[in-house]
Amino acid sequence: MEQLTVNSTRPSSFVFFDQQQNAVQLLTAYQNEILDLFKHYRYCDSDKQKHNFKSRIYLNLAIYAQIEDEIFYPAIKKALLKKGLLPELQITFDPLIELISQIDFHNPNNEMHDHNIIDLEKYFNYYVKVQREEMFVKAEKLELNMEVLGQKIHLRKIELLSH
Repeated sequence: MEQLTVNSTRPSSFVFFDQQQNAVQLLTAYQNEILDLFKHYRYCDSDKQKHNFKSRIYLNLAIYAQIEDEIFYPAIKKALLKKGLLPELQITFDPLIELISQIDFHNPNNEMHDHNIIDLEKYFNYYVKVQREEMFVKAEKLELNMEVLGQKIHLRKIELLSH
């Protein structure tokens, strides 16, 4: 089993923008970072490690949702409307945000946090699967400059992480 140490609430593996990366590639990489955080959380041996990973998971989920809400989905909706199509964006991050909003960060009840993390991980895995199989496929077929969109996503992620 891996021994992990965490000194910060910021992600340790941050994907820097590469001109070849488009929005879908960047979002997929960020999803993978979050999925790795969940995996590492499951293998934590101490409450301190769990607390650090829990904080990183919550932070990254919130930032990911904000990036999608502010940049990715508005661009998709705009491109669909330009084609005369109604946006049919069924998948939402709302259940994850709702779960996060219900968490009492001041309560040291680790058992409750463990249950929350399990629920968050299950829903995020489902969300990622649907998004990769459906939404990202549809998005890449639109006439969007996905590299420019990727750059906007990358810059917003940097901005949100710096606060």
